[in-house]
Amino acid sequence: ILQAISGNTEYLELVCGEKPDIADLTTNIHDSVEKGVDLINNLLHFSKRGGEYSKVVLDLSEVIRETHEIIAKVLNRNIEIVLSLDKNLFVNGNRSVLSQVFMNLYSNANDAMPNGGTLTVEAKRKGTKVLALVSDTGIGMDEKTIEKVFDPFFTLKEVGKGTGLGLSTVLGIVEEHDGAISVSSKPGKGASFKISFPYTEPTAAG
Repeated sequence: ILQAISGNTEYLELVCGEKPDIADLTTNIHDSVEKGVDLINNLLHFSKRGGEYSKVVLDLSEVIRETHEIIAKVLNRNIEIVLSLDKNLFVNGNRSVLSQVFMNLYSNANDAMPNGGTLTVEAKRKGTKVLALVSDTGIGMDEKTIEKVFDPFFTLKEVGKGTGLGLSTVLGIVEEHDGAISVSSKPGKGASFKISFPYTEPTAAG
């Protein structure tokens, strides 16, 4: 309800009339709820590291594309998104949990390119591995930041803008899927996150 109301400017103007402060308040409440839900979800997953959830053999390219269709609509419109996804990239995993990995990486790239840029998402098979690469042309990071970027509660965002659990959660999910993740970046030169998962034959049991 809050999302529908706060996103409908005409409705707010009609109801609030000469009281735009009410409209602002409604929007702020909606934003706060969204941030709270995001924080709770991250904390819940972070607290359950090593826990069990159902896994099946799925095509990682489909997970990425489905995630893209959801989150691309809310990214900075000045960001150009380039997808290069091979098919039949089978891994043993949980669809919703893996989707969170790419949602977080999309979100980070969006924050790193406030003035726009290019977000490139690639996925392919290489031998016994399925590789995914998420790259942006944003502000980049120095070596000290790279060393801490996966640490819990580490964030470069302003107070109240981030939880510092996004990339830590990503790391946990990737490792829970027997995968690995690394990042390369330089200040002003963007960042690239490389993820690898074991390839799984589609006939294998989930």
